Amino acid sequence: MTLIKIYELLSTQLKKKFFFIFLSLFAITILETLNIGILIPFLNYVALGESTSFSEYFNFESDKFLINFLIIFFIIFLLKSLFLTIFQWINLKFQAQIKIYLGNYFLNQYLNLKYIDFIKINSSKLIRVIVNETSNVSGILNNYVNLILELMVTSGILVLLLFYDFKTTTIIFLILLFFAVFYFFVVKTRLKNFGGVELKNSMSALKGLQECFNSFKNVKLQSNQILFTNKYLKHNTLAINSLRNLSFIQSLTRIFLEVLILLIIVFSIIILLNKNFETSFIISKSLIFMAAALRILPSINRILNYLQKLKYSDKTVDLIKEEQTKFLANRKSNKLEDKKFFVSSDDLIIENINFFYGEKQIIKNLNFKIEKKQIIGLRGVSGSGKSTLADLICGLLDPLNGKIKLGNISIHDDVNSYQKMIGYVSQNVYLMDDTILNNIVFTELKNKIDHDYVAECLDLVGLKKNSEQNNLSEDTIVGENGVSISGGQKQRIGIARALYLKPKILILDESFSSIEEDLALEILIKIRNISSLDKTVLISHSSKILKSCDKVIDLQ
Repeated sequence: MTLIKIYELLSTQLKKKFFFIFLSLFAITILETLNIGILIPFLNYVALGESTSFSEYFNFESDKFLINFLIIFFIIFLLKSLFLTIFQWINLKFQAQIKIYLGNYFLNQYLNLKYIDFIKINSSKLIRVIVNETSNVSGILNNYVNLILELMVTSGILVLLLFYDFKTTTIIFLILLFFAVFYFFVVKTRLKNFGGVELKNSMSALKGLQECFNSFKNVKLQSNQILFTNKYLKHNTLAINSLRNLSFIQSLTRIFLEVLILLIIVFSIIILLNKNFETSFIISKSLIFMAAALRILPSINRILNYLQKLKYSDKTVDLIKEEQTKFLANRKSNKLEDKKFFVSSDDLIIENINFFYGEKQIIKNLNFKIEKKQIIGLRGVSGSGKSTLADLICGLLDPLNGKIKLGNISIHDDVNSYQKMIGYVSQNVYLMDDTILNNIVFTELKNKIDHDYVAECLDLVGLKKNSEQNNLSEDTIVGENGVSISGGQKQRIGIARALYLKPKILILDESFSSIEEDLALEILIKIRNISSLDKTVLISHSSKILKSCDKVIDLQ
């Protein structure tokens, strides 16, 4: 059941609040039922001109009946309104906490996936799950809360009416139930299909936008705008039309119920008139059932709408639950590692490692070691496995067989501790739309920033001097992904960011590709002289740059 699946997604604290929310519905039901129940003696009094057994139960005197009724009705109505106000605040707070918890939970779980598993997931799916679907789960649970509340209130009023007039209430209830069930089962399959279409095409539309914006230069040069706009138009239209169809079905529900209720009341009055019942009796009965209908009709309409929405949203909950199941399986497969104490000055040993991507072998029986203070170069044609080897050395990928050891300890015996010693710079450095300073310290709190060391790192990569010449400073905004600066400056900021972490092992994966060779050699000389840095792995296609390495590994 969908509600159980949602419950399983929640934290222990949220599960406790979950039960409190649903227990509160009983109090609301009692107050709503009393609010309608108190109308019965009043309407009998208005129609028949006399107090009934209901009023006698409260010991009302006939001449004071109206005053007493108004006082009690107002008190119950006030209590109900006050309780509903408090409940709405608690419920909305609960929904907000679910959104926050699930968004943070799924972001954390995705970030803790193995690198090889993470790169297989399309970024549009990641964003949709974290931003949209987790938020939708909160809305779905709110629909369940409202559905159960309306069912309980409707049931309470029906029980009250059964005590008042069992036969008439039973007939009306069975007629309504028959048509409601018939209506729901006619549309439920379509609703589920609409939900699947909307989910699939929303993700495809988002994916298309990301592809379009990420390849904007090529789109402009090749005049491919119409290709991307048509693709987006197709998926966005299908997604929006699915939502339109849901809204249309919901609007039909209210119309359908209003017509049905009106027909029942009209035919009931005609039958009573044909049986020669007194007009006052008919008016009394009609007023009571109409008063109940005024409260029940919106409830039935909302019940059917909530059922439609919940059937429409099955795909969302299934997706979220499927992702959580994967996380739990991943957690079981990743056993807790014993804490290891690596010595960064020990040799980094690559011992007979093999690695496959699918069925294609990228690295075969590779052996070498990196000694203290060495700069090791990796050379090879495109696709020879240079970046893959860098990922293996970083501990992001696991070799099929063989070992990577720091000293006598395998890096995978405690990969988290090992990775804290790594500084990594890729060819395509990602920069935030922020200042140069914040792109170097990246996530560090402002009060913990070592500004002197930031300046030292900038100077080391030749940016401090360059910043002054080009009117750049630590406070310069680089634009989205560094669009406001050159490719070489972007790569140097990436290197400065890695050095700011004071790594023991530095991986430079084509990190000088946009930097002039002479400047790159100057930076490498400075990197060699960093006392805290024990090892450097350099990937490059430049023979001049690779000549500065202590050893070059050729990958075939």
